[in-house]
Amino acid sequence: MTNLGAPHLLLEMLLDTIMAVLGITLIVRAHDNRLRQIWGLLVTALALSMLKDNYHWLKYEEIIIRDCLTLLALPSMIKWYLFVHALSLFTLGSLRPDWITPMRIITLSQLPLLACTVALCYLGFNGYITPLRSAGDIAANLGQTDVQLRLIFFLLSIVTPLLMLLIPLARRLPLRRQSRGMYIYIICVTLLILAYALFSLAASRWIIYAFGYMVAVFPIGLSVMYLRNENPLSLPRVAASDSPAIPDDTDDIVSYKLNRCIDEHMKVHIPFTASDYSLRQLMREIGASCTLTTRAIKYGGFTGFHEYVNFLRLEHFKQLADRMPGATIKELMFRCGFTSRSSFYRHFAEQESMSPREYLEKRNSNTGGGSVTTPE
Repeated sequence: MTNLGAPHLLLEMLLDTIMAVLGITLIVRAHDNRLRQIWGLLVTALALSMLKDNYHWLKYEEIIIRDCLTLLALPSMIKWYLFVHALSLFTLGSLRPDWITPMRIITLSQLPLLACTVALCYLGFNGYITPLRSAGDIAANLGQTDVQLRLIFFLLSIVTPLLMLLIPLARRLPLRRQSRGMYIYIICVTLLILAYALFSLAASRWIIYAFGYMVAVFPIGLSVMYLRNENPLSLPRVAASDSPAIPDDTDDIVSYKLNRCIDEHMKVHIPFTASDYSLRQLMREIGASCTLTTRAIKYGGFTGFHEYVNFLRLEHFKQLADRMPGATIKELMFRCGFTSRSSFYRHFAEQESMSPREYLEKRNSNTGGGSVTTPE
């Protein structure tokens, strides 16, 4: 038997392997960044699932196309519903790092979990699935209970992730700002949902290959973004003076008070100017556990310790620039605790939407200062 899709499937399996490696790398490097850890777990699980599916297709492609391929296939829709729902939670989670807890994730996932449970129960206890090969088959079998159930499940799997995905655009969430990465992410997930809809309603060999490429390329791209950035979908608060509001919830009051304590400690002692400053050192200095310290940092609108420290270093850079107008960018950078020029420039551009040189030139033009010296 000649497998016409072997080159495509082998390429997809290579992409899936790359995706798995990136996912495992993110898990290992997550530290206190829960979003990065969850993304790594999600990507790794997806990569292993896709590898299994593509290996199965590589062995039995012609048989599957001829005998097994059916539209609105419940097993496939269950898997992809859970996956796209998990993707849709990242827009909200990126803007509220302190808000992401297992209980809240379960609360937001009640409808998908209920729908998937009903679908699995139907498959387990009924077992009969009407074969659907074309849109005409769907229309001709609308009276069948399983077809009605599959259509309702399909609509839920499209509508609910899209609504969850767009929540940050509908209401303003405090402390963090949407980055360009947020809009790119929303567009990519929307395209992925549309590809999933096409895959479910008009499955063919070439649609399946295209869908497989999209499912692999998109997570790989975002995984690279997560390796380069603590939170590629949003940015920290605009200024250090922006602080979280006093909470009503008793549990959050502890995080609020410790957050204020940490901010005051950083402002007075500026320990972050040491290039090797760590979360463990901060815990010793304020006398709090790792869990309480990271929770307090996230309550202040930061994804984790590393993003918080880099934000403080950038704020310190701007303060030093005002006090030391003749200093070079390189000198100011090292005084703030940065050791990598590329890392400093990347963080600065993300936070300020301009390069350090552009920022200093703008500041000097506003204050009537001289030119900026930038060593190569």
